[in-house]
Amino acid sequence: GNEDMREIYEEARSALTDRIFESSTPEELAEYGLVDTPAVRLMVRGWSALTEEVVLSWIDDPRGLDREQLLSALALSLSAIVGCI
Repeated sequence: GNEDMREIYEEARSALTDRIFESSTPEELAEYGLVDTPAVRLMVRGWSALTEEVVLSWIDDPRGLDREQLLSALALSLSAIVGCI
């Protein structure tokens, strides 16, 4: 509920979304079906929130997934989420 904290969180989420598009080659983006449009950025932003929650939960309880399985599942989920639009 703290507005200052909300602003910091918003800036961090935006920076992460920007970084995905700015630090990847066009070939890497295409591999995941990412085209830099407002709709895709919205979905990537949502995926970032999902990824954050999953990773934090996995740290507390890996539930039988090793690190590589987790990373693979998260990478595949990005394509699936973006593919919905």
